Amino acid sequence: MRSLLRTSEVGLASLKKLEGLRLEAYRCPAGVRTIGYGHTGPDVHEGLVLTKAEAEGLLRADLDRFEMAVHRLVTRPLTQPQFDALVCLAFNIGEGGLEASSVIRRLNAGDVAGAADAFRLWNKVRGEGGRLVVSPGLAARREVERALFLAPTFEPEDPARLHELDALHEAGVFASSRRKDPPMLIPDEKPWYSSRSVWGGVVAAVCGLLPLLGVGVDPATQGAIADVVVQATGVVGAVAAVVFRLRATKRVGP
Repeated sequence: MRSLLRTSEVGLASLKKLEGLRLEAYRCPAGVRTIGYGHTGPDVHEGLVLTKAEAEGLLRADLDRFEMAVHRLVTRPLTQPQFDALVCLAFNIGEGGLEASSVIRRLNAGDVAGAADAFRLWNKVRGEGGRLVVSPGLAARREVERALFLAPTFEPEDPARLHELDALHEAGVFASSRRKDPPMLIPDEKPWYSSRSVWGGVVAAVCGLLPLLGVGVDPATQGAIADVVVQATGVVGAVAAVVFRLRATKRVGP
């Protein structure tokens, strides 16, 4: 039986750089008590202080959970860099977010390049008024994770990769990349029923079938039908977008 992949030293170094270390409990921007390397939970209370060794232990326990989530959700073999990148992503967006993401769907379908590009879709947070806005920090984090995902297979303690991460950290690439607000699913696929091309095809098919059924449709009538469909599609698309977003948000875990 093949042994399960675990997060490599390179992956662990990436995650530590992205999360940062705070040894005293604090409230993140979403109001969630956090400590160590982005650890949250009922064990985190006001005034809690950790040693670095204790923070390392919590990180390892958290990693165990996200590693198992990646093994559970991915149905095809992974390289070490791919596994590390997925664990890092899951640590940030949660198990539910990873499960609902197009990263997993595309990867399981064999579209590795598409899965890599889907990392970039998780770059938004809720701004004023609840509007989704791109976070520069998250965008930078996704680029690091995507690059790791696409990296050639490396040794678990590849010194060159670790040196590269140190250089990126010194350059400030990881600044403000901590996403501590509750995970949200950013819909990345438009539902079919909001597509004008789909409804246009339906109209064309209906108009083409009517003569076969003995119903005459002159060009003027066809044009009128098409105009109505174009106008109605805008309304349908708007409603569909709202419904799709609500359904997508409900699919995300805590």
